[in-house]
Amino acid sequence: VYRGQVKRSQEGMVLISQDEDMREAVEKWLARKKYAKLLELWVQGLEVPWSKLYAVKPGLASLPTYPFAQERYWVERERSVRGGGVVQLHPLLHENTSDLSQQSYRTRFTGEEFYLSDHRVSLGGGEPQRVLPAVAYLEMARAAIERASGEAVGQELELRETVWARPVVVREKGEVSIALLAQESGAIEYEIYSEPEGQEEVLHCRGEAVYGSAAALPRVQVEQLRARCTVERVEAEQLYERFRRLGLHYGAGHRAVEWIERGEAELCAQLRLPPSVEREAGQYGLHPSLMDGALQACVGLLEEKGAVRPMLPYALERVRLVRACPARVWAWVRVAAGAQPLGAMRKLDVDVCDEQGEVCVQLRGFAARQLSAPLSDALGGAPAGAAAVVEEAREGVLLAL
Repeated sequence: VYRGQVKRSQEGMVLISQDEDMREAVEKWLARKKYAKLLELWVQGLEVPWSKLYAVKPGLASLPTYPFAQERYWVERERSVRGGGVVQLHPLLHENTSDLSQQSYRTRFTGEEFYLSDHRVSLGGGEPQRVLPAVAYLEMARAAIERASGEAVGQELELRETVWARPVVVREKGEVSIALLAQESGAIEYEIYSEPEGQEEVLHCRGEAVYGSAAALPRVQVEQLRARCTVERVEAEQLYERFRRLGLHYGAGHRAVEWIERGEAELCAQLRLPPSVEREAGQYGLHPSLMDGALQACVGLLEEKGAVRPMLPYALERVRLVRACPARVWAWVRVAAGAQPLGAMRKLDVDVCDEQGEVCVQLRGFAARQLSAPLSDALGGAPAGAAAVVEEAREGVLLAL
């Protein structure tokens, strides 16, 4: 920090600034980056041509001149840059499109994102198609709500009553939006939707979020859990080959499961963040690879003997992010205690914890169903509205994903 009193020495410095030798000295100090010497004199009133430090002279930007404008000019946190120099707020949240009616964000997909290129579904004998994983909607909602609501010190975000209505399939490129609406109760409703050209708005996912006080959770006793899970062990190669036969094609970025050990009505899975997606892992709260790995492990309890169709996510009662997940975690999957069946579906609870058993993410009341139609048929028909999706979920009606 350099300080000075310009008025006290202004007259002398004006004379010095006009001296030809001094001007040459200043030029040399600038060229040699001797900024300390220049700053010492500048705070006393010496004129320094700072503009010569710029290769390209920056333009002027107009800022608000009255206190009623709601625009924000702060540099956004967690910004990243992808190909072409396009600035993103988050890998799953690209642009703030909010207006006076609602808080909203838009995401544009190229199809080359790992959560699309490494997550393909092939049903009905067709070519594998890039389908947005169910867990990506959760991370999109988390990122949007935390960004819109700001820091909540000592609070934990909980997503509730999530319903996956229709999948997002990205062929060449795609675009989805998320809208947030604050409720009088303090909850925040969210809807993730797309607007196909010339068609009605299509709802893909909806739910609500609340902030609650952070609370300590009991540690998962991993060794005791593994001692109970001795019925069957499935290695990664076996699991992903089984998925491939069912039409679920997972690339390197979505192969987080190392092995599964199954017991009676529960299982334990070892998950590891794939090396190909480690570099940007810090930008996520609910990383798509690890969270999808946890749902992949659920198949061990959801899949019935002789099943020939894949299980696709349908609904989730609650998801709670307690702390960031490390690169290697455990997933404890079990049948939800006292849960009432949702139609023909079984509900599961999942805890994702670190190697010491400290819980990082809680999933409660996860339900999935077998897909009964080809993906191309599932995307046809009239789009489901938010009210219809919620009502069908309450009544236990199976939605045709």
